[in-house]
Amino acid sequence: MDYEALLDKEVKAFIAKTASCYPERGEPPTISQIREDYEAMCAQFSTPYPEGLKVADAVIEVPSLPPFRCASINRKARASCQL
Repeated sequence: MDYEALLDKEVKAFIAKTASCYPERGEPPTISQIREDYEAMCAQFSTPYPEGLKVADAVIEVPSLPPFRCASINRKARASCQL
């Protein structure tokens, strides 16, 4: 099956933009190279928040679960998550 024919131009552009962040090195990347590539990809897709938008992050710790981050975007800029 020709999957290329099934993808629209926006999906193809997304794939190309993502792939551009992961250079061909000729050998498997190191952990630090993987992290650098991932950070580069995140930067490619990062957009600034709209003016006036407040954002808050929090770390939630539940004794029976590993810690996880919770982000909230709201007027009061308080992070809240439901478990």
